[in-house]
Amino acid sequence: MSHPIFKTALAAATALSIGLTAAPALAWGDREQGIVTGIAGTLLFQHVQREARDHRQPPRYQDDDGYYQRPAYGYRPAPPPREYYQPQRISVYQTTLGQAFNTYSSSERRDIQRELRRMGYYDGRVDGSFGPGTYEAVNSYARRSGQSGATRSMAAAYGVYDSLLY
Repeated sequence: MSHPIFKTALAAATALSIGLTAAPALAWGDREQGIVTGIAGTLLFQHVQREARDHRQPPRYQDDDGYYQRPAYGYRPAPPPREYYQPQRISVYQTTLGQAFNTYSSSERRDIQRELRRMGYYDGRVDGSFGPGTYEAVNSYARRSGQSGATRSMAAAYGVYDSLLY
C-alpha cells in the first residue's frame, strides 16, 4: 500500500473519521450527518481520481531488458496517419480548352456552341460562356474528330475551335 493514491485515501478517511467523531452527537440529526458523509465521500472520490490522473504512466511495450510488456487495459495506441493520394483537381475554366475558348469574341463563342449543338455534342444554352457542358462537348468533338490532344496545348485547343468556326 505504498502507492500515493492509497496513502491519500487512507489519510482522508482518517481525517474524516476523526472530524466526525469530534462533533457533538446530539447537534446533528441523521439527515445532516448523511449530507456531510455524502459531501465528504464525493470530495474523497474526486481527490482519488485527480491523484490517479496525475500519476498515470505512459504505456511501455518493452521493459529495460527488451521483453514485451503488455499495454495497460483499455489503452489503444493512435493509428498512424493515413496518407491518401488526392489527385490535383482543376476547374474546367482553368483547362487549356477553357482558356482558349475565352480568348474568342462573344459572337465567336456562341458560334462554337451553335456548331457543337448542330452536330449533337452540346445540348445547353447558347450563351457564349464556357462551363462543364461546353467542356464535355468540345472534348467529345475533339476525340471523335481525331484531335484527342486538344487538352494538352493551347495550339491544339485553337485548332479544335477554328475547325468548328471555319
